Amino acid sequence: MSSPAEKSNPAPPYVSYATFKSFLEGLKASGLPSRIDRGTMSTMSGAVQSHLTSALNSMNLVTATGQPTPTLDKLVHSDGKEQQQLILELLKQSFPFLFQDGFKLATDTAKHFDEQFDKAGLASETGRKCKAFFLAAAKDAGIELSTYILKGSRGQKVSRKIKSAMMINGKPLLASAPKADPPPPSDRTPIPAESSMLIMGLFQRLPKPGTPWAKADRDRWRQTFDQVLGMEYPEA
Repeated sequence: MSSPAEKSNPAPPYVSYATFKSFLEGLKASGLPSRIDRGTMSTMSGAVQSHLTSALNSMNLVTATGQPTPTLDKLVHSDGKEQQQLILELLKQSFPFLFQDGFKLATDTAKHFDEQFDKAGLASETGRKCKAFFLAAAKDAGIELSTYILKGSRGQKVSRKIKSAMMINGKPLLASAPKADPPPPSDRTPIPAESSMLIMGLFQRLPKPGTPWAKADRDRWRQTFDQVLGMEYPEA
């Protein structure tokens, strides 16, 4: 049975790692403010702001009142091997159950990987997002992951909840849309992103520019787009 102290521990980060990394890059470009609040996340939806704030708190990158910690300062202004080591330490701190004796990230199976999250009380949709964050961040941290984990973890799969969220204006994201005759090949250069049905489906569901669009639907579209980017574009 878990102790009260264990129950009070915050969940590991479950924001998209791409969003987290982009946020760090923004802080580096604009300068690290004396307080991290939603004003530093103005381009994000409310839900993504909440997820990012939770991640910053769970990794002890900000204080209870939002002041950047020395670790965040170092992370923002580091690169190369120094940044790799900082990310590794953050992952060890946030996901200690993945670095325990009896489990090896370099050789163990996806089922064993998923069980580690389950035993830590992270079997829900939040747990799936935590796995996705770890798997993306592990590359930047220089962590070797087994082929089993990379190919088979539930963190790599689109959950039913995300699929149900992929509805824009009451229409399924991947619903067939009327197709116009394509222009002659010489008149049009294919866009690489067209190979993603998810991305193209999202853009097909955007309303006509200039027409009213409810804020709730707009925020939901942004949140879904952020999730799709995390699935379609592995971290470089």
